[in-house]
Amino acid sequence: GTYNMPPGTWSDDSSMAIATLVSLREKKDMDCQDIMERFASWTTEGEYTPAGKAFDQGFTCMEAIGRYMITKDCKTCGKTGEWANGNGALMRIMPVCLYAYEKTKAGEWTLTEAVECVHQVSALTHNHIRSKIGCGIYYFMVCCILDGEGPLQERLQKGMDEAVEFYRRNVEG
Repeated sequence: GTYNMPPGTWSDDSSMAIATLVSLREKKDMDCQDIMERFASWTTEGEYTPAGKAFDQGFTCMEAIGRYMITKDCKTCGKTGEWANGNGALMRIMPVCLYAYEKTKAGEWTLTEAVECVHQVSALTHNHIRSKIGCGIYYFMVCCILDGEGPLQERLQKGMDEAVEFYRRNVEG
């Protein structure tokens, strides 16, 4: 297989999603510092990998994790520039979407708080507004899949519509 890994080996994105999921489960809260520590362990020690070795890391993620390992500042490790708007955060954001969904369903968070949480975790590596909104749109789609009835396409469209309305009201510029 790719990178001399056996078939069925999961990717860097899956490893980061697992690290996020483990953090949420163990902390029972969204803790950006803990998530970044787990990303650092993934990078340096091969945690959350099938073979004990990280591979195929994206440049934007590696830059952010490297910056975090030096500064320990999870609020500024993700880049905000035009070239930091890739889909790396989107590919690992599902555990956060599910966590935020549960918090809003339980009445513990408002919709705005849920989206802010999704944005914060995106920003750990991809702090460009497009990446954060992409993860936010994904959150709305996840919610509509879980809450909705009817064909999947209709639920996904409803999620898109709700995301557009939310961002129309809540994003400047």
